[in-house]
Amino acid sequence: MVTQASYQAAVEQVRSRLLAIVGARWASLGSYRDADIDRLARLVVPLVRAGQVQVANLTAAYFRQVGATAGVDVSVITGGRGVPAAEVYRRPAVTTYTALSEGKSVSAAIALGGDRLASLVSTDLQLAKTYQAERSLRSSGVTAYRRVLTGRENCALCVIASTQRYWVGDLMPIHPGCDCGVDTIPRGWGPDRQVIDQDLLDL
Repeated sequence: MVTQASYQAAVEQVRSRLLAIVGARWASLGSYRDADIDRLARLVVPLVRAGQVQVANLTAAYFRQVGATAGVDVSVITGGRGVPAAEVYRRPAVTTYTALSEGKSVSAAIALGGDRLASLVSTDLQLAKTYQAERSLRSSGVTAYRRVLTGRENCALCVIASTQRYWVGDLMPIHPGCDCGVDTIPRGWGPDRQVIDQDLLDL
């Protein structure tokens, strides 16, 4: 049996490995001109797509335990933003150029661009997880879900969200960098009940 903890650990392993590779690529560019950024995007986009598919497969495997039958549709999993990926992965350069125009040092501007790149990668992996979770839960007949805290990126908004019941059609990251997990509603809690963890909500 795949537990929520082992599933989340496997997803985090994919995320950490991908962030390390992409971060190293960004840091080793040497120059951050248009041609360099285009080259970076050509390298990064396939890596991110591969990571998205890995996360989707892990998610599909986890939810098979509740009878989910939906497989991974790569076009759905990797097409979440509605914007060409090559365009998305030029945004860290825009962040860097903007920081330079505001008088920040070169090293500070590059660091800000690197942070933007990491946020984009994390969000794309989270989108893959939520899109696949929705496909899987729908295929199993599950209509409601809960958010599960991972303990890594949990802000106050995530904590509050983890106490509530949500409908499967509303599966999306809450904020950039959000890494909340997804799970079914605990046994004995009907989908008509909004609050599923009153004690945590009251803290």
